[in-house]
Amino acid sequence: MPDVLTLAAPAEAELVEKKSRFLARLAPAATVEDADAVIHAARIASPGARHHCSAMIIDAEPSPVTRSNDDGEPSGTAGMPILQVLQGAHVTNVIAVVTRHFGGIKLGTGGLARAYGGAVSTALASATLLRRTAVAVVTLEVPHAQAGAAENAVRLFVAAHGGQVEPAEYGSTGVRLTVLVGPDLVDALRADVAAWSGGRLSPALRGERVLDLPL
Repeated sequence: MPDVLTLAAPAEAELVEKKSRFLARLAPAATVEDADAVIHAARIASPGARHHCSAMIIDAEPSPVTRSNDDGEPSGTAGMPILQVLQGAHVTNVIAVVTRHFGGIKLGTGGLARAYGGAVSTALASATLLRRTAVAVVTLEVPHAQAGAAENAVRLFVAAHGGQVEPAEYGSTGVRLTVLVGPDLVDALRADVAAWSGGRLSPALRGERVLDLPL
Protein backbone atom coordinates (compact mmCIF):
# COMPACT_ATOMS: atom_id res chain seq x y z
CA MET A 1 0.00 0.00 0.00
CA PRO A 2 1.42 3.46 -0.89
CA ASP A 3 2.45 5.76 1.95
CA VAL A 4 -0.09 8.37 2.98
CA LEU A 5 1.44 11.86 2.80
CA THR A 6 0.60 15.28 4.22
CA LEU A 7 1.85 18.82 3.62
CA ALA A 8 4.43 20.27 5.97
CA ALA A 9 3.56 23.81 4.86
CA PRO A 10 1.57 25.67 2.18
CA ALA A 11 2.88 25.65 -1.39
CA GLU A 12 2.06 27.58 -4.56
CA ALA A 13 2.72 27.32 -8.27
CA GLU A 14 1.55 29.11 -11.41
CA LEU A 15 0.87 27.66 -14.83
CA VAL A 16 0.18 29.76 -17.95
CA GLU A 17 -1.85 28.22 -20.76
CA LYS A 18 -2.81 30.31 -23.80
CA LYS A 19 -2.53 33.53 -21.79
CA SER A 20 -4.74 32.21 -18.95
CA ARG A 21 -2.99 32.10 -15.58
CA PHE A 22 -3.71 29.24 -13.20
CA LEU A 23 -2.45 29.92 -9.65
CA ALA A 24 -2.50 26.81 -7.46
CA ARG A 25 -2.48 27.15 -3.70
CA LEU A 26 -2.02 24.07 -1.49
CA ALA A 27 -2.39 24.14 2.29
CA PRO A 28 -2.71 21.69 5.18
CA ALA A 29 -6.30 21.34 6.41
CA ALA A 30 -7.35 19.27 9.41
CA THR A 31 -11.03 20.25 9.10
CA VAL A 32 -13.50 21.41 6.48
CA GLU A 33 -13.46 24.80 8.22
CA ASP A 34 -9.70 25.01 7.66
CA ALA A 35 -10.19 24.24 3.98
CA ASP A 36 -13.02 26.75 3.57
CA ALA A 37 -10.81 29.44 5.13
CA VAL A 38 -8.12 28.81 2.49
CA ILE A 39 -10.70 29.06 -0.30
CA HIS A 40 -12.01 32.31 1.18
CA ALA A 41 -8.48 33.71 1.42
CA ALA A 42 -7.86 32.86 -2.26
CA ARG A 43 -10.98 34.79 -3.26
CA ILE A 44 -9.86 37.81 -1.27
CA ALA A 45 -6.33 37.65 -2.68
CA SER A 46 -7.59 37.58 -6.31
CA PRO A 47 -10.93 39.40 -6.37
CA GLY A 48 -10.77 39.95 -10.14
CA ALA A 49 -10.57 36.24 -10.97
CA ARG A 50 -13.78 34.56 -12.14
CA HIS A 51 -12.98 31.04 -10.91
CA HIS A 52 -11.48 29.68 -7.69
CA CYS A 53 -11.79 25.93 -8.22
CA SER A 54 -10.90 23.57 -5.40
CA ALA A 55 -10.66 20.08 -3.98
CA MET A 56 -10.08 18.83 -0.46
CA ILE A 57 -9.22 15.51 1.16
CA ILE A 58 -9.63 15.49 4.93
CA ASP A 59 -9.14 12.49 7.20
CA ALA A 60 -11.80 13.59 9.67
CA GLU A 61 -13.82 11.73 12.30
CA PRO A 62 -16.30 10.10 12.14
CA SER A 63 -15.84 9.90 8.37
CA PRO A 64 -13.33 11.31 5.85
CA VAL A 65 -14.29 14.20 3.57
CA THR A 66 -13.51 14.21 -0.14
CA ARG A 67 -14.93 17.16 -2.06
CA SER A 68 -14.37 19.16 -5.25
CA ASN A 69 -15.85 22.34 -6.73
CA ASP A 70 -15.76 23.56 -10.35
CA ASP A 71 -16.78 27.09 -9.26
CA GLY A 72 -18.49 27.95 -12.53
CA GLU A 73 -16.20 26.10 -14.92
CA PRO A 74 -17.81 23.38 -17.10
CA SER A 75 -18.68 20.35 -15.01
CA GLY A 76 -15.76 18.00 -14.45
CA THR A 77 -13.09 20.29 -15.94
CA ALA A 78 -11.62 21.79 -12.77
CA GLY A 79 -12.52 20.40 -9.35
CA MET A 80 -12.30 16.74 -10.35
CA PRO A 81 -8.90 17.04 -12.12
CA ILE A 82 -7.57 18.82 -9.02
CA LEU A 83 -8.93 16.06 -6.79
CA GLN A 84 -7.51 13.33 -9.00
CA VAL A 85 -4.02 14.81 -8.72
CA LEU A 86 -4.28 14.89 -4.92
CA GLN A 87 -5.58 11.32 -4.81
CA GLY A 88 -2.85 10.14 -7.16
CA ALA A 89 -0.22 11.65 -4.88
CA HIS A 90 -1.82 9.93 -1.82
CA VAL A 91 -2.02 13.24 0.05
CA THR A 92 -4.49 13.73 2.89
CA ASN A 93 -5.57 16.63 5.11
CA VAL A 94 -5.04 19.01 2.22
CA ILE A 95 -6.93 21.74 0.37
CA ALA A 96 -6.01 22.77 -3.16
CA VAL A 97 -7.39 25.96 -4.71
CA VAL A 98 -6.64 26.96 -8.29
CA THR A 99 -7.46 30.54 -9.24
CA ARG A 100 -7.89 31.18 -12.97
CA HIS A 101 -7.24 34.54 -14.57
CA PHE A 102 -8.80 34.29 -18.02
CA GLY A 103 -6.50 35.28 -20.89
CA GLY A 104 -9.13 35.69 -23.58
CA ILE A 105 -8.61 32.35 -25.35
CA LYS A 106 -10.93 29.42 -24.65
CA LEU A 107 -9.12 26.18 -23.77
CA GLY A 108 -11.89 23.64 -24.24
CA THR A 109 -12.84 21.04 -21.68
CA GLY A 110 -9.70 18.97 -22.19
CA GLY A 111 -7.45 21.99 -22.00
CA LEU A 112 -9.10 23.19 -18.81
CA ALA A 113 -8.73 19.80 -17.14
CA ARG A 114 -5.05 19.59 -18.07
CA ALA A 115 -4.37 23.13 -16.88
CA TYR A 116 -6.10 22.78 -13.53
CA GLY A 117 -4.52 19.39 -12.84
CA GLY A 118 -1.14 20.55 -14.10
CA ALA A 119 -1.09 23.58 -11.81
CA VAL A 120 -1.71 21.37 -8.78
CA SER A 121 0.91 18.85 -9.91
CA THR A 122 3.46 21.66 -10.21
CA ALA A 123 2.61 22.94 -6.72
CA LEU A 124 2.91 19.44 -5.26
CA ALA A 125 6.33 19.00 -6.87
CA SER A 126 7.58 22.05 -4.95
CA ALA A 127 5.87 21.16 -1.64
CA THR A 128 7.53 19.68 1.42
CA LEU A 129 5.71 16.46 2.22
CA LEU A 130 5.52 14.34 5.37
CA ARG A 131 4.79 10.64 5.68
CA ARG A 132 1.79 9.78 7.89
CA THR A 133 2.95 6.90 10.09
CA ALA A 134 1.32 4.80 12.82
CA VAL A 135 3.64 4.31 15.80
CA ALA A 136 3.38 2.35 19.03
CA VAL A 137 3.33 4.34 22.28
CA VAL A 138 5.50 2.58 24.84
CA THR A 139 6.15 3.82 28.38
CA LEU A 140 8.88 2.89 30.82
CA GLU A 141 8.65 3.63 34.55
CA VAL A 142 12.06 4.05 36.22
CA PRO A 143 13.27 5.18 39.67
CA HIS A 144 14.64 8.72 39.88
CA ALA A 145 18.18 7.46 40.46
CA GLN A 146 18.14 5.49 37.19
CA ALA A 147 16.33 8.04 35.03
CA GLY A 148 19.39 9.52 33.33
CA ALA A 149 20.94 6.19 32.42
CA ALA A 150 17.57 4.81 31.27
CA GLU A 151 16.87 7.80 29.03
CA ASN A 152 20.33 7.55 27.45
CA ALA A 153 19.81 3.86 26.75
CA VAL A 154 16.39 4.46 25.22
CA ARG A 155 17.74 7.26 23.03
CA LEU A 156 20.52 4.96 21.79
CA PHE A 157 17.88 2.42 20.77
CA VAL A 158 15.85 5.06 18.94
CA ALA A 159 18.94 6.41 17.20
CA ALA A 160 19.74 2.92 15.90
CA HIS A 161 16.24 1.78 14.99
CA GLY A 162 14.13 4.93 14.47
CA GLY A 163 11.46 6.55 16.60
CA GLN A 164 11.11 9.39 19.07
CA VAL A 165 11.57 9.89 22.80
CA GLU A 166 9.18 12.37 24.41
CA PRO A 167 10.23 14.63 27.33
CA ALA A 168 10.50 12.69 30.60
CA GLU A 169 7.65 13.05 33.10
CA TYR A 170 8.83 13.37 36.71
CA GLY A 171 6.56 12.17 39.50
CA SER A 172 6.91 11.70 43.23
CA THR A 173 7.79 8.01 42.95
CA GLY A 174 9.71 7.88 39.68
CA VAL A 175 10.11 8.99 36.09
CA ARG A 176 8.06 7.97 33.06
CA LEU A 177 9.78 7.75 29.70
CA THR A 178 7.53 7.62 26.63
CA VAL A 179 8.94 6.13 23.44
CA LEU A 180 7.31 6.21 20.01
CA VAL A 181 8.50 3.39 17.75
CA GLY A 182 7.22 1.37 14.83
CA PRO A 183 4.83 -1.37 15.98
CA ASP A 184 7.27 -3.98 14.69
CA LEU A 185 9.97 -2.67 17.05
CA VAL A 186 8.10 -3.10 20.35
CA ASP A 187 9.50 -6.57 21.06
CA ALA A 188 13.02 -5.44 20.18
CA LEU A 189 12.67 -2.47 22.55
CA ARG A 190 11.48 -4.76 25.34
CA ALA A 191 14.44 -7.07 24.79
CA ASP A 192 16.85 -4.13 24.79
CA VAL A 193 15.44 -2.73 28.05
CA ALA A 194 15.58 -6.16 29.66
CA ALA A 195 19.22 -6.52 28.62
CA TRP A 196 20.54 -3.22 30.00
CA SER A 197 18.34 -3.27 33.13
CA GLY A 198 19.10 -6.87 34.02
CA GLY A 199 15.42 -7.71 33.68
CA ARG A 200 14.36 -5.21 36.35
CA LEU A 201 12.47 -2.92 33.98
CA SER A 202 9.78 -3.73 31.41
CA PRO A 203 8.17 -1.27 28.95
CA ALA A 204 4.36 -1.14 28.69
CA LEU A 205 2.50 -0.79 25.39
CA ARG A 206 -0.06 2.03 25.69
CA GLY A 207 -1.61 2.00 22.23
CA GLU A 208 -0.86 3.69 18.92
CA ARG A 209 -0.55 7.25 17.62
CA VAL A 210 -0.28 8.77 14.15
CA LEU A 211 2.74 10.98 13.43
CA ASP A 212 3.65 13.02 10.36
CA LEU A 213 7.36 12.37 9.81
CA PRO A 214 9.86 13.72 7.25
CA LEU A 215 10.29 11.60 4.12
